[in-house]
Amino acid sequence: MILKIHPEAPFNFDLSAKIFSNGDSQIQSYENGSYWQVIHLNARLVLVTIRSTGTVDNPELTVEVLPDKNLDNDDGLVVTSNVTTIFNLDFNLKNFYDDMNVDEVMSKLTA
Repeated sequence: MILKIHPEAPFNFDLSAKIFSNGDSQIQSYENGSYWQVIHLNARLVLVTIRSTGTVDNPELTVEVLPDKNLDNDDGLVVTSNVTTIFNLDFNLKNFYDDMNVDEVMSKLTA
């Protein structure tokens, strides 16, 4: 199963994947532009591999789920929800950066 997810811009996949891949390398890892993690999908474990196929300003994630036999649209929704949680895709960074840009000190830190 291949899924496409379109996070809100700006979204830096490389930076996010490096941050969120800390922990047990048998469960999650990031190298060579691919982030992978084992997740629960209903009563089984599946491997999710995520790559950026977009840019920071026009982000797109390509998500591959293995094994992909017997997966349906509902499974795709669960995987999308998991990826959204892993990468905090519900957090709107544009509002954060807009707020930081009006502060002289914080704008330098967030640049």
